[in-house]
Amino acid sequence: APVGAPPSNPLADLDVSFSSLAWAGPRLLVATAQRRARVVVYLLAVGEDGTARAVWLDALDGTNTGVSASVVGDKVVMFLTRHNMNEAADLWRCETPVPALAAGVSAGSQDDIPKHATTLLARITDANAGKLPRMPRPVDFYFEGANAEQVHSWVLEPHGREAGRRYPVALVVHGGPQGAVLDTWHYRWNPQMLAAAGYAVVCVNFHGSTGFGKAFVDSITGNWGGWPYEDCMKCVDAVLAAHADWMDPDRVGALGASYGGYMMNWLQGHTDRFRCLINHDGIFCTTSTYFSTEELWFPEHDCLGKPWDEGSVYAKWDPSAHVDKWRTPMLVIHGTKDFRLGEAEGLSTFTALQRRGIP
Repeated sequence: APVGAPPSNPLADLDVSFSSLAWAGPRLLVATAQRRARVVVYLLAVGEDGTARAVWLDALDGTNTGVSASVVGDKVVMFLTRHNMNEAADLWRCETPVPALAAGVSAGSQDDIPKHATTLLARITDANAGKLPRMPRPVDFYFEGANAEQVHSWVLEPHGREAGRRYPVALVVHGGPQGAVLDTWHYRWNPQMLAAAGYAVVCVNFHGSTGFGKAFVDSITGNWGGWPYEDCMKCVDAVLAAHADWMDPDRVGALGASYGGYMMNWLQGHTDRFRCLINHDGIFCTTSTYFSTEELWFPEHDCLGKPWDEGSVYAKWDPSAHVDKWRTPMLVIHGTKDFRLGEAEGLSTFTALQRRGIP
């Protein structure tokens, strides 16, 4: 805003959640934000009247972070870290023309933001050259999920897939739940490890995932076991139908951590579709989790209040209420230093499995 004017948000009507902002010049900001399961770079031109307009660099695919940028003459010079599901992080240099204010937009969805040309994209480091095997590239797979909306997922072939052979399928459900499986090199839940073990890997970005607009993120509030569960089931159906020649519909498992672990317990009580489940630091009882977690804002936001409040949904979406229908073999993993979801949730899940006679 002009000097002396009250603060304003010139991009309040732009449906993008920026994760970083840095000045590249007197009237140019460089930002990063999730966009359809990537982390991309935006340039925000700022006018003398305090207006701002955005463009994005579509050449920077995968995940781009740690951007340092400066305006040099008529171009923007950036140094950044880039990685994706096939490559661990390396340093890159990128150059692009300084965008004119009129080239961008200040309102609309992420799909309304114009692309901006990149004139130079060069790798600076290649720390893993010759060290990593050739790995399958993830493929975007959209399907009609809950609420008749298009939902994104990733599909990875098993390493060295052979024609004519059918492979077991692993459905990966991310945590958060307001998060996403990104085209990123993950140092814990790396889907390439499953692909290397001979699995077809499917990573679903269900309703509630970030990077697909605010309404999509907010749709999980008060709806933990609703639309996300429907997305998981419809994702499996759609992927198996599309890849019937090499995916085995009789050998499908699912795994997830945190909210993903919650979903494993929810799947337990609502379907026998999966041959096995892996629950990593999940939720057994939504109410007990409320009283043991170290962070109360989160459950009160997502479950619409405190457990005793009228209209709260802890009981509605409680996996422990459906233990009588559990039947699928499950591996339970839980860390004692997870203060968000205490270890009693893992022990309770294990006890329920033991008392139900489920391996």
